[in-house]
Amino acid sequence: MRVEYFNVLYFLFIFLGIASIILTIWFLNKKSEKFRYWFLFGLLLSAFIIHFLKIFIFPYTLIDSGILRKVSFENVCAVSTLVFPWIYLSKNKTLKDFMVMLGITSGLLTFLIPIDAVSPFFDGRPLAEWMGVEGPVHRELFGIGSLELVRFYYTHLIIILVPFVMMFYKIHQISIKRAFWPPIYLIGLMVVIFINELILTAVGWVPKVELFDPSKRNPSIIFGIKPDVKGMAMIVLIFVPSFMRLAHPSGFEYLLPVVWMIIPILIYGSIIAFIYCFIYDRAETKKFIKKLFRKQVDSEIASV
Repeated sequence: MRVEYFNVLYFLFIFLGIASIILTIWFLNKKSEKFRYWFLFGLLLSAFIIHFLKIFIFPYTLIDSGILRKVSFENVCAVSTLVFPWIYLSKNKTLKDFMVMLGITSGLLTFLIPIDAVSPFFDGRPLAEWMGVEGPVHRELFGIGSLELVRFYYTHLIIILVPFVMMFYKIHQISIKRAFWPPIYLIGLMVVIFINELILTAVGWVPKVELFDPSKRNPSIIFGIKPDVKGMAMIVLIFVPSFMRLAHPSGFEYLLPVVWMIIPILIYGSIIAFIYCFIYDRAETKKFIKKLFRKQVDSEIASV
């Protein structure tokens, strides 16, 4: 049995994710603040280590050369897994705001839209092509007993669980005063992913013909929307100007790398940041809204 949208396994992993968060909170309820702090760091560190160990399991074992690309900054969740332990230890409150918002949002989206778990593609190519066989590969390879499936859900669970528990126990507190920065940081993160892909291509670990192609590797959709999620992406594409749609000499259409994401990130990222602030910093956020509204009213009165 394999994961498909809205089948038993799909909902089972969502249930297990929710149950894991509840059980973690229950387990930590009577623990000291120090224990909670280091326990959560241990979870982040476990995901960090597993991120590197995955190269020893299928389907990563199919990669003959350039396997290190799979443990690089190749997508948002990979970056999160690699940097969250160190952001967690830092004293930078703005980075921790970003960690909480990015972790909970991306982790939640992964459970709701587990593209890697349901896709017949691996590293931008059909799995059948990797295995040197004709036709589609039986996806039971990624069924309930697959190590890769367990790794996939565990590491993404940690991305959402640790920030959520941090906020539950007030290990960190989000502030509306810093809400402007998370969307900016996300744009910076996308730039890092793009540079990472350019480096991987330059050293020969990624075929040059796949660079810019939205239907190939296209980490975190920096080159445009993947064909299999195009229908769900219209809410993003409506904010992409037509001049950012480019024709590649190879015959495919792509979007101006990363730049095409700036407007959608600033719009949706700001909305999401505001929602988090309203949930976790409600009193100050209400004051901010009232102050903003008062300034608007005063401005309109002054212009009369």
